[in-house]
Amino acid sequence: MQIDKNSVTPLYRQLVRSIRNDIVSGVYPHGTQIPTETELSGIYKVSRATVRSAVSELVKDGSLIKKQGKGTFVASPPHVKDMNQFLSFTDICLQMGKTPSAIVQSIELLPAEPRDVDELRLPGGSLIIQIVRLRLVDGDPVILERSRHSSDDSYLLQEDLRGSLYEVLRNRGRAPTQALKEISLCRVSSKEAKLLRVPRNSTQLQIYEVASDIYGRPIHNCLQIICSERWPFKLFVHSQSP
Repeated sequence: MQIDKNSVTPLYRQLVRSIRNDIVSGVYPHGTQIPTETELSGIYKVSRATVRSAVSELVKDGSLIKKQGKGTFVASPPHVKDMNQFLSFTDICLQMGKTPSAIVQSIELLPAEPRDVDELRLPGGSLIIQIVRLRLVDGDPVILERSRHSSDDSYLLQEDLRGSLYEVLRNRGRAPTQALKEISLCRVSSKEAKLLRVPRNSTQLQIYEVASDIYGRPIHNCLQIICSERWPFKLFVHSQSP
């Protein structure tokens, strides 16, 4: 799309549309770095100030992502999360052609809190296993995850949890098949922000779930703080006739 300098439409607005069209047409594929401001200025024959305004607009609407020290990249298309289909983070990544991994931050035995006792159907005074992991996609941190399990699943203390936790559970006959989820927003702490590489006190997506097996027996509760800039997704829910 050519920039019409005689048009009443501001140049930066025309450039926004042009770059969007180039993203859709594959000139700038999802996940790739776009040219620098100087290069874009030459490509579209506009000033760097115009380029800067257009890029800022595209970052705001989620079309582009700025990575500190690396440049500006085309945002990946949002993952469509079917709320009626139960898939692990690893499954989702592999379906998208991406490489999942995890960094285990801690695994420890802790006294169960009242919420754990209620949700996991534990006796009072029980211990729980808390696992904190940083989930990565293609090497970039996207989710900080804290899952809590009954101490009956003590084998988790010995497992390699850098891969799929659900695969470990499935191999033990503890496959999660359904979950009750609470979705909200949260402000991240300094520690959370450092791990996720996001600004301190920034607002991120938060999902809390209680997962159960096919018989409705609880397996764990899990809190996820998600960097929605790097791991965007849409919810897809099947409608059912009353």
